[in-house]
Amino acid sequence: MYTPMIRNWTLILLALTILAPSAWAGNVLVFAASSTTNVLDDINQRYAAAGYDPVLISYGSSGMMARQIENGAPADIFVTADETWLTYLGRLGLLGKRHPKELARNRLVLIAPKRSRLRLRIAYGFPLAQYLRDAPLAIADPGHVPAGRYAEAALTTLGVWPAVKKRSALTNNVRQVLALVERGEAAAGIVYATDAKISRKVRQIDEFPEASHPPISYHAAIITGRSEPEIRHFYEFLQSKAMKTAFRRHGFRVD
Repeated sequence: MYTPMIRNWTLILLALTILAPSAWAGNVLVFAASSTTNVLDDINQRYAAAGYDPVLISYGSSGMMARQIENGAPADIFVTADETWLTYLGRLGLLGKRHPKELARNRLVLIAPKRSRLRLRIAYGFPLAQYLRDAPLAIADPGHVPAGRYAEAALTTLGVWPAVKKRSALTNNVRQVLALVERGEAAAGIVYATDAKISRKVRQIDEFPEASHPPISYHAAIITGRSEPEIRHFYEFLQSKAMKTAFRRHGFRVD
């Protein structure tokens, strides 16, 4: 499952090798959940605008990236939407001495194509399967992607997972769920509220009750052995007051 992403970081290393050394001097490699794409790109631009070397960010599913790190991928910082994978890497001794820091929180929502007439109120036993008709429900793969795990948990809690499980189209990350719904290839999809916010081609049907799934919390951690000052500096920059404002602006919840 994670071979494509291993190729991804292999290509990154190749690029760093063939480019002029000065172009990547002091560069930091961040592995981050796909759902953080917009906010981390924004933060990276702000980091560069402050006079620092921009970091290199590779986006994907938390599970796949954790496996890549386990297999030697040269990530310096890991940003994930699932503490399960932090625990996994911690047990392998692959997280630095600094404790993982919570950056922000998110919500889970049901979306449909913009032109869809779907109207549903999410509650126990709500008729999701009935409204899907012959079209699939798009969700991220629960086995590898936090968004999928949260979606499965919510649908299970609400008593509708057995009815929609075999009718679900599983994707490698939450942004692919968004794309399927945008193109009308799925009748509905489950994504984070921040993903629904960035697309003009979908509309939010309803928000899942927070009690229906584990808390959606984003954490950042430094990988074992990465002690360079520029790595620690960007790690602290992610947690700064100004960057909390950036997370809020992109729809995340921050204390």
